[in-house]
Amino acid sequence: MRRSLFVALALCAAPGYERFSTRQELAFTPEEGLELTETYERRYLLELVDISSVVVIDDEEHQRELGDVEGTISSVKNVEFTDEYIAVDGDRPTEVRRTYDAISTELIEAHREGDGDSVVSEKTGASELEELSVVFTWDDDAEEYGAEYDGEEADEDLLDELEIGSVLARFLSDDEVEEGDSWEVDVDAFNKLSAPGGYLAILTEGEDEDEDRDSSRQIADNLEGDIVATFDGLREVDGEEFAVVLLTLELVSEAEREGELEEQDGVERRTGETAAFEFELEGELLWDVAAGLPRSLQLEGDMSITIVSRQAISAPRGELEIVQTREYEGVLTYEVSVE
Repeated sequence: MRRSLFVALALCAAPGYERFSTRQELAFTPEEGLELTETYERRYLLELVDISSVVVIDDEEHQRELGDVEGTISSVKNVEFTDEYIAVDGDRPTEVRRTYDAISTELIEAHREGDGDSVVSEKTGASELEELSVVFTWDDDAEEYGAEYDGEEADEDLLDELEIGSVLARFLSDDEVEEGDSWEVDVDAFNKLSAPGGYLAILTEGEDEDEDRDSSRQIADNLEGDIVATFDGLREVDGEEFAVVLLTLELVSEAEREGELEEQDGVERRTGETAAFEFELEGELLWDVAAGLPRSLQLEGDMSITIVSRQAISAPRGELEIVQTREYEGVLTYEVSVE
């Protein structure tokens, strides 16, 4: 998904949009006593575009006829937290209280084979961190933040995987910039955007936390590609002036999950699944230069997932493997607001 020349020219000519040539420093500089509420929403809607199934017997592949199969996957993830900057030393916040105002996910999968009825699975996820507060304190000796619950206690292990700091600041340049300047952004910025605040253990009923954590880590660790940011001038919005940073992301990743070995009546069955992801997104970040704070981020573009499921079956009569491949394509959107 590319921004057309027409759209680019239209933005330049839009009321309240101003070009300028002076160099600017874009940085995150919160003041002591500041309270910021950040709201993150990630949405995607994917449609099944191809499906195939193969049975492998004695290294020979036999195609299975599946008929007409339709399917969709939709998901919404919401994270909202409020940061109170209790103490700041220079440009570094040294004590921050974060309250997790809202944390939720919704996943809906719908599939239909031939003229059959649709099978719909709806799952909602929640985190025990919701409505809790955590205080992050900078440790000069360790050169990292320590975290502890403020008030009601919860799982202490979760504290080790929480993170503080501005997610959106990761898309900024370390140097002063002027209109037209571009820079490479570390792909880990996309990981932080996808999991704002670290691993929040947003689990559905019956979901295994270790498996969820492992999948999340694999996707983050295997992420590759390019993120390019371009400083596109200043824009006036509701009487305030914001720096505009255009973003282009082309990323891929993958994850693998191996099921447990099942044995029954002399038959062994082992399952496994791999998922390959592709993202091609564009959008913009608005940054309040005077306040040293982010105001919003919007990204939208193409997303695809290829899921390969395997069943290896071993029985007294022989062995076989069933491999099913599903390809989904659709649209992914990120919206972030800071108030």
